[in-house]
Amino acid sequence: MIELSTPVAGSPAQNAATPPRMGLYRVLRQVWSTGIGRFALICVFALMLCVLFAPWLAPHNPIAIKAVLRLKGPSMEYWLGNDQLGRDILSRLIYGTRIAMMVAFAGTGGALLLGSLLGLVAGYGPHQLDTLLMLLCDSLMSIPMILFALAVVTQAGSSLATIILNSYHYYLHGAGLFPGGAQPNAGT
Repeated sequence: MIELSTPVAGSPAQNAATPPRMGLYRVLRQVWSTGIGRFALICVFALMLCVLFAPWLAPHNPIAIKAVLRLKGPSMEYWLGNDQLGRDILSRLIYGTRIAMMVAFAGTGGALLLGSLLGLVAGYGPHQLDTLLMLLCDSLMSIPMILFALAVVTQAGSSLATIILNSYHYYLHGAGLFPGGAQPNAGT
């Protein structure tokens, strides 16, 4: 008689059957173990702090114009100096991090969502739809990114939404749909 039972967690049968999981803690620990990874995590953490605490970290109003301080160099009060309108560069840099992170997360997240949706439709849909989506992706990828960006800005105008839309094209450029569910480099 054959016994069917599930292996106990942590037993050798359980460990052989399932590959080890890469949890967030384990990934962060692995990245932190290298020098460049440690530097990258510190930079990302510092940027996130700037995004969250910009009103409290910025020493001056980033849009306040002070004509007297035009193009002044760094000083104890203005650590990075002032721009051509007398605005504090450090404050503008701190507040500018918010917009950069918003564009990065919205662009990456939107491209991930759109790419996943198109990939699922291509993978589970009929072959004709897969071919049509592949033709669409090839057509978009054949347009140079800068030309596409200029065309979108011309049609939609210059705005934050236009920048995010252009980043979709940039991120989707690296993704491709593979007809019939074929995997790239499957033979290697």
